[in-house]
Amino acid sequence: MGLFVCTSCMDAFTCGNPSLFDEHLLAPVPAVAGPPASASVPAALGELIAAFEAEARTYGPDLDVALCTLSMNDAGAIVVPGHGAFELTPWSTKQLASRVGVRWDRWFSGIDAELRTPEITRRLAREPGVVRLKTTIGGERPPTLRGFVSPSYATIPDTMIARRILSAIGPDARIIRAATTDRSTSYVVQVGECLHLRGPAHVGDVVGGLLVRNSDVGHSCLFISLHLTRLVCKNGMVFSQHEAVLRRTHRRVDFRVFSQRLGTCLLDLPFRIPSAGRLLEQSGHHPVQHVEGAIVNIFRKAHVRRRLVPIMLAAYEQEPSPTVFGISQAITLGAQDPSIPPEGRLVLEHAAGNYIQTFAGP
Repeated sequence: MGLFVCTSCMDAFTCGNPSLFDEHLLAPVPAVAGPPASASVPAALGELIAAFEAEARTYGPDLDVALCTLSMNDAGAIVVPGHGAFELTPWSTKQLASRVGVRWDRWFSGIDAELRTPEITRRLAREPGVVRLKTTIGGERPPTLRGFVSPSYATIPDTMIARRILSAIGPDARIIRAATTDRSTSYVVQVGECLHLRGPAHVGDVVGGLLVRNSDVGHSCLFISLHLTRLVCKNGMVFSQHEAVLRRTHRRVDFRVFSQRLGTCLLDLPFRIPSAGRLLEQSGHHPVQHVEGAIVNIFRKAHVRRRLVPIMLAAYEQEPSPTVFGISQAITLGAQDPSIPPEGRLVLEHAAGNYIQTFAGP
């Protein structure tokens, strides 16, 4: 399978382009379970920062090691010389499988671990180069290998991002939703007051916000964008086709410059939210002749697999409206299906936002 390079963060240990809604976002590879998507959502950004700090305290040091020195034991853990054994998460298992050229679930499902161990160890022994291991060694869980990244990978801490946003928005910044998985963290912070939208589609009350998605394990770049949430159904939509608030790869990060740039980008956010609200309201004026065809076309442009189309059609029937708004509503409601993880939900919300923006005037 060879070496995969992420086109979002340009890291050499991701399994393809994670900005696309690929199979691994629906069915993670069997492995020791990583941290689940967070069940309870903090009410305020300050509470979320405290949660980030608590999680960061469980992180071990980054380990730069030669790949050929790693091995696997019979329990399926990766043994790092001088540091012991580390259990894999579904994400790090996917990265490892991609690196050594195996299909983990197809090759090892149901077979004896004694057959898997020498095969992985043999393949690791012939791998050149050095890799940086992202580890967890604190908390109640055993030592865990969270991700494989390249030695030049620059972590952008979640706490630093959130604190800079807090200083710009204020101490009352409210969290609309938040999720943490073994691949990424994401959250939406409310900005400003509720918008009361009208129009033929009866959009209703909408709140503007700031969407933040970050990863320290090579899944994706840092992405910050304007976001709208429809309160009646908690549907969300990303507006970033023309200009994201900020997009940053995990390479050569000057944190002083980064912090200044983020602060500057946040200044005009309150002025952009009403404009996005008007686009959403106006989308109810654009009729759509073929609902399923429109959804399939959106999925094709966003590289989303067509097997999710039935979920979107079922969501459409809950509030049928043969308009651009109705299509975007179906996609963002369908994105909340339990089978779709947080990373996939963001891809779908981004696709819905781009779809609406194609109908915007010059």
